[in-house]
Amino acid sequence: MADAVRDITIAFAEPDRDLLRLMRGLLIADGYRVFGLNHLDPADIVACRADCIVLTLDRFPVDALLRDLFRHAPESPIIAIAASDQIDLVELVKSGVTDFLRKPYQTEELVARIAKATGRFGEASERSAGTIGTFTVLTGREHEVLAELASGASSKEAGRKLGISPRTVDVHRARIKEKLHVRRSVDLVRLVFDVRKT
Repeated sequence: MADAVRDITIAFAEPDRDLLRLMRGLLIADGYRVFGLNHLDPADIVACRADCIVLTLDRFPVDALLRDLFRHAPESPIIAIAASDQIDLVELVKSGVTDFLRKPYQTEELVARIAKATGRFGEASERSAGTIGTFTVLTGREHEVLAELASGASSKEAGRKLGISPRTVDVHRARIKEKLHVRRSVDLVRLVFDVRKT
């Protein structure tokens, strides 16, 4: 692994110094170059000239921060970590981040996400193709409901747009989760997000 990633630089912004020290050590052990930052200053993050940016966000909105990063580091994938329940993961998807996690997370999971974002795992494209295939099990109405939910609509809003009751939306949501083998609504958003990136 180290030989495969030794030319990749990670900018890791994390206010928790102990966690930052841990993740920096794990990534360095895997062969990455890592700049650890305890703040979210766009200028400092961009100055790292990183191949991948990992941000822990503790409040929302973060539109200005992300706009700065997209403008000055357009080629760098961004992995956003939501440290607060007030951070809307759907909004992060809409903002254009490459991937996202909610705290607390498994360190191995984040390392795997970084590897995927930097294109070092060949199976990433295969995983995306498999994700696309899973949507073929949905009915036309379930596709419509999923699109509304993934855009951030509530059951009431989705029902109003589709001409069905909120209760019917919830029934469709449950069936979609069962068919796609996911338990949480945020995982439905992730599936749609992965497909849109392909």
